[in-house]
Amino acid sequence: MKKSLTKILCLLIASVMLLSVTAYAAFEDLTDVEGHWGEEYLKKSYDDEILIGYEDNTMRPDKDIDLCEVMTIITRMLDMDVSSVSPELGLAGDEWYAEEVSAAYEMGLFEKGQAFESGMKRQDVFYAIAEAFCLTKAEPNYDLLSAYSDRDQISSKNRAAVASLLEDGYIIGFAGELTPNLPITRAEFVTIIYRLVDRVKYTGSESSFVSEKDSMANATGERIWMACSTSRLNLVNVKADRLVIRSDEISNFYTAASRFSKVAIGTPDEFTLSRISYVGDVSVHGKGGKVNIAQDVNSVEVVSTGRDIEIRADVDKVIISGSGNTVRISEGDVGEVVLNGTDNKLIVGTDVKSVSVKGQNSVIEGTGEIGTLYVFTSKYTCSAPYASIVYDGLLCADVALSAPSSLPAGEKLVVTASVSNAEAKTYTAYWTIDGVKQPEFIADLSAGTTFTFEYEYTYTYNMQKTGKVEFAIVDNGGEVEKKTATVSYDVENYPMDHYYDGDILKVVTTGYKGNYTLKWAQDHDYTDFEKVLWVNTKGYTSDTEYLIWVSIAYQRCNVFKNVNGTWELVRSSIVATGKSSTATPVGVYKTTYKQSGWYTPDYTCYPVVRFYAGTGYAFHSRLYRPGSTTVLLDPSIGYPVSLGCIRMYDEDIRYLYNNIPSGTTVVVY
Repeated sequence: MKKSLTKILCLLIASVMLLSVTAYAAFEDLTDVEGHWGEEYLKKSYDDEILIGYEDNTMRPDKDIDLCEVMTIITRMLDMDVSSVSPELGLAGDEWYAEEVSAAYEMGLFEKGQAFESGMKRQDVFYAIAEAFCLTKAEPNYDLLSAYSDRDQISSKNRAAVASLLEDGYIIGFAGELTPNLPITRAEFVTIIYRLVDRVKYTGSESSFVSEKDSMANATGERIWMACSTSRLNLVNVKADRLVIRSDEISNFYTAASRFSKVAIGTPDEFTLSRISYVGDVSVHGKGGKVNIAQDVNSVEVVSTGRDIEIRADVDKVIISGSGNTVRISEGDVGEVVLNGTDNKLIVGTDVKSVSVKGQNSVIEGTGEIGTLYVFTSKYTCSAPYASIVYDGLLCADVALSAPSSLPAGEKLVVTASVSNAEAKTYTAYWTIDGVKQPEFIADLSAGTTFTFEYEYTYTYNMQKTGKVEFAIVDNGGEVEKKTATVSYDVENYPMDHYYDGDILKVVTTGYKGNYTLKWAQDHDYTDFEKVLWVNTKGYTSDTEYLIWVSIAYQRCNVFKNVNGTWELVRSSIVATGKSSTATPVGVYKTTYKQSGWYTPDYTCYPVVRFYAGTGYAFHSRLYRPGSTTVLLDPSIGYPVSLGCIRMYDEDIRYLYNNIPSGTTVVVY
């Protein structure tokens, strides 16, 4: 059962605004509204008891408004059926907003997954308002978005709704921005609502209003919404620029001497438009339900989802921008049909002058002949006869990219895209660099066909050596057709010492620096960058893809791997080199052969990787007791202690034994 407007406004005051006051100040006594940019609409909302003050005599106009509050205000303004809770939303059912939010969800005003008691993005609020009040146009003026620097943040789902509200003046930006991803405040929300609707309930004098009456006579208005609760619509001598039929169920529709510049049909029930004295244009919204157009009109806009629409009248233009609709043109003189949306079916039962196919997965069938078939996408089927066919839009477009083959170190990347053989209109475009998509922007081919992308790399010593840029241009109908081009290039880099403040050859020295404790070795070492810079500056080579540097100063074994001609550090481990009386000799050597272990009457060590041919010098584990593999004889490591070999932890020597091939250069320094 529907709630009366008086009851719902009372609930709105208590629940939506979450107030717990017993007395309210006059609007003039509120401390934060005088001089506020939205003062006019804040006072209207106060007088209509949509927003009221808090107990501290504030109205808090700049507080973010939550999703549940937005949906509750909209559903109650339109007097929707709020008698059930949607099982898809995961609500307990006892939330104060459960029924209202459910009604809004069933109407398609928001998508699942959004937090009910958190602020909505501005663009999502715009979408909800446009859908609820049937304001979204099939072909809005998208060029209006180009005035805003953050237009690329608007999702493809919300783009038509935002452009429609801009075109009709219901929303405006500030300082060249729409801030689509920021929350919306209480003041901003009621301002949009009052730009749209003068009063929630018609009292006979407003130009824009929501009517709960089934009958209306001798009324004139700019915009009239027949609320969801209306069912027997009897309109006598009613005139309006826009009549919106939002009724949940219509049992009767009668008009006499009424004229409407535009009729918007949002009812989910079956509806037939006929016998009105004058209707200029028709738009179909919502989802489900059949709509019959049996009256001559200038145009029919289909922005609905999953509806069955039959046209039996003369119509100059039919624009289908919604999705999943079936539109039947059974009779009448029909001029142009435009398929903008996706997954729509057009059944032509009479001759049509032209059909433009822009939406993906469009299906055209029937026995009526199409004069000219204009094709803007490759994803369509047409079995209906046509006299001629023209390929347009991006279908035959070519995209070419111009970029340097090699980008010198430190320079800005500049890439130019050129588009040819495409219809001179507005598209969506975007760049992708090294797999990262950049913000979308508006590409107006009527103003120019070349576009430039600039990118400044952050240069680092181990940065990537190649880059790739892609340019994509997409039909604004929503991925109707997309053309791309890709270019690759080499990225040069500065010498490694560009990133080092000092002389690396003076920084890296030999000779032990510590205090003969493991703790000192754990706390002291060259940086990884210094290690990489040093071995590359020295110009060492190796017969294998690996190179080993044993640092006497910090008791480290550093393993490097050749990556595109540069030695990159892959492993570093603490070792113990020869003590002063038997020091490990400084020099450049090569690994020779490997042994599973050394087993002597005095100690055991394993495994063993030899270097310095013709000698006994080797990498090996610490010393274990003779015949033991678990009991250490000498656990010392991290400082010079050996007889000249290089002692390592078990896991580190096993790494060398398993990975380092013979012939690998070993630098001891």
